[in-house]
Amino acid sequence: MTDHAKVQPYALVAAVRTKLDAITDAIATANLTMQEGISDPRVIMVYLDEFEGAHGSRTSMNTMGSGLQLKRYTVRVDVYSRARSQLGEDISAAELDCYSVIAILEAQTGSPAFGLSGVHTFHWSGKLGVFPYAASSYWGSQFTLEFMCH
Repeated sequence: MTDHAKVQPYALVAAVRTKLDAITDAIATANLTMQEGISDPRVIMVYLDEFEGAHGSRTSMNTMGSGLQLKRYTVRVDVYSRARSQLGEDISAAELDCYSVIAILEAQTGSPAFGLSGVHTFHWSGKLGVFPYAASSYWGSQFTLEFMCH
């Protein structure tokens, strides 16, 4: 019987955060830690949002008729680029940050995604816009990363 690595949710979130650390090379002022408030621009928050229990499934990689028990994890990446102030500058900052995240996500073409053994499939979507936080509005982007894992 084939032994498959199991992905722990905390390891998945940590792997995504580690890859997004590369943004600090392109944007020196990025702050990638969870905070109670947004004091500086370009705060990136990565967190587990949704999860779903095991699915019985079969793939051609199984031997002796055993199935893989896949779990679905949804990880959110919230990028708060800039408090609303100057429309042109706000949008430019949000686009730059958004494109940086997209480049990292698109680079995950190898298997396994994010270098984490046990990731079966990976899909992402995102949107650019104005997001509320506390009593303020921030230009930024939000990404939804969906993983099917062993």
